[in-house]
Amino acid sequence: MERTTVTTDTSVVVVGGGLAGLAAADRLVGNGVDCLVLEARDRVGGRVHSEPWLGTWVDQGGQWLGPGQDHVYDLAARLGLPTTPSNVTGDKLLHFDGRATRYRGRVPRLPPLALADVAQAQWRFDRLAAAVDLRHPWRTPNAETLDGQTFETWIRRTVRTRGGREFFRVAAQGVFATEAANLSLLHVLFYSRSGTDFETLLTTAGGAQQDRLVGGTQQLARGLHRILGDRVRLGHAVTRLHQDEHGVS
Repeated sequence: MERTTVTTDTSVVVVGGGLAGLAAADRLVGNGVDCLVLEARDRVGGRVHSEPWLGTWVDQGGQWLGPGQDHVYDLAARLGLPTTPSNVTGDKLLHFDGRATRYRGRVPRLPPLALADVAQAQWRFDRLAAAVDLRHPWRTPNAETLDGQTFETWIRRTVRTRGGREFFRVAAQGVFATEAANLSLLHVLFYSRSGTDFETLLTTAGGAQQDRLVGGTQQLARGLHRILGDRVRLGHAVTRLHQDEHGVS
């Protein structure tokens, strides 16, 4: 890969052109601070990435908006991006224990013991999440212990039935796009508390999966890119930072 050197005089350099980096740069510019965004890829957006497929757009990363996510809704409105409700009509399909069953409503047709098990485990989980310090999660009571175990460890210790365990494992896959064994319990608790509670993260209407952006969520990043213009430079991977009395290079 050919390396290039960027020489510029700016007050702030933002490393990464994902939504966080672009939003930070947008706020800096709005407050009169000169800045530059360096992004290694040939596109902006980071973990929001939308591609055309069969005449529509498919989000391959973050895709939903829901109540409480006011900053994202405000940004969409500012950029003139309409939202559309997620489709919740018709039957739902559950594949469990080798069988596919249809159901309506919010609760899948799990065996009664598994449903009761999920309820007691979710109650315990929400109690733990309620104690998380959202501003300083590392100051949460027993933070080191919570961070020293995985979500999978908690599932095995707390959930008694096989069906209940599978419910939480599938939930981890749906919300975090990874296995429960790859997630810190403290992170899952923090994320759940930030989104109100665990049930809200799994809910469509009235929950975290309520709405989608018409045309894909990457439009948020593209819109910020248009506003920032030449302040964003694609294909510029930051591999080294040097600081001395003259500044950072």
